[in-house]
Amino acid sequence: MSERSIEKDISAVIQNQPLSEDGPGIASDLGPGLRRQLKNRHIAMITIGGVIGTGLFLGTAGPLRNGGPVGLALGYIV
Repeated sequence: MSERSIEKDISAVIQNQPLSEDGPGIASDLGPGLRRQLKNRHIAMITIGGVIGTGLFLGTAGPLRNGGPVGLALGYIV
C-alpha cells in the first residue's frame, strides 16, 4: 500500500466534527429516556464497594491457596 492510500483510509475513518461541551466522543443528545444523575454519594458508594470487594477477594487468596482444590471450591461455593 502506498502512503497516499493509507492517508485516504485514515481520513475516511476520522471525521472532523466539532467536539461537544461534554467531551470528545460523547453525544450531547442522549435521548428522552437517558439522564446523568450520579451524585457524589453514588460515586462514594461505588468506590467503597470496589475497595471492600477487592479487600475480600485478595484477603481470601492465602487461606484458599492453603486449603487446596477442595477448600478452594468450598470457599467460593459458600
